[in-house]
Amino acid sequence: MKDSADLGYFYAQVKLGSTYFLGVGGTVDKAKSAYYYTLAHSQDPDSFPAHRLGFIFLEGSGGMKKSLYRAKYYIQRSAEKGLPDAYTPLALILLELSRVQYDGKVISGHNCIPRALF
Repeated sequence: MKDSADLGYFYAQVKLGSTYFLGVGGTVDKAKSAYYYTLAHSQDPDSFPAHRLGFIFLEGSGGMKKSLYRAKYYIQRSAEKGLPDAYTPLALILLELSRVQYDGKVISGHNCIPRALF
């Protein structure tokens, strides 16, 4: 399967990315998972690999620096494509990104919008 993935076959890249992501048949290797998901994502940017790449950025694993903004980008793409598993993580990321400072206090969620405007 590795040969097929390296030759550019999308489904082999997704399968290999999933194998490393979940540790099927061995140990979890998020770096290799990220590599194969990135290859697959470059062929189909709105696909399942975007969802998994989002989680890799959310965790900051696989040699990727933790980034809520990058996680949001990838998970939002999969949510827009209709992947149901992406909706809840996307909502939580958006909630976390909506945190603002107000008079030295961190206000999060929907409460930050009215207070920040007044």
